[in-house]
Amino acid sequence: MQDNALSMDEINPFYFREPLAPLVAARKYRRKISIQRVLAYIRGHAEQREHVLVEGAGGLLAPLGEGFSLLDVIRELGASVILVAPNKLGVINQTLLTLRALDGRAQVALMRQKKQDPSAQSNCALLRELAAPAPVLDFPYLRVQKNTPP
Repeated sequence: MQDNALSMDEINPFYFREPLAPLVAARKYRRKISIQRVLAYIRGHAEQREHVLVEGAGGLLAPLGEGFSLLDVIRELGASVILVAPNKLGVINQTLLTLRALDGRAQVALMRQKKQDPSAQSNCALLRELAAPAPVLDFPYLRVQKNTPP
């Protein structure tokens, strides 16, 4: 349970319905999202809490607003990064490219999938080798459990 629970608007102040790059969605709804506004929002929460988790949308370099991406936010904040990636075909390339953009400063959380493809057997070991010294953590598939009364 979280003390001082946040409203949905506080948790996600830059929400758009469609699964589009945030900049595309903002343009569609004639909204402007500036890096200054994003940074002020995050810093405001950081002053009130021990930890703040920021989740990007669309990937590290997807445009969040005019002229900036999550990478710019990370650099401005000097934030620690946990790169979460699905353990499936293509994750080696995706993860290594992202780590390169982050100058290798991230931890990797490799998430197993409900239905595993053959690459899932070797991805973690190969990433540990190729991404070093970045730690690569292997997480099991966590099935969604429906709420059932006791």
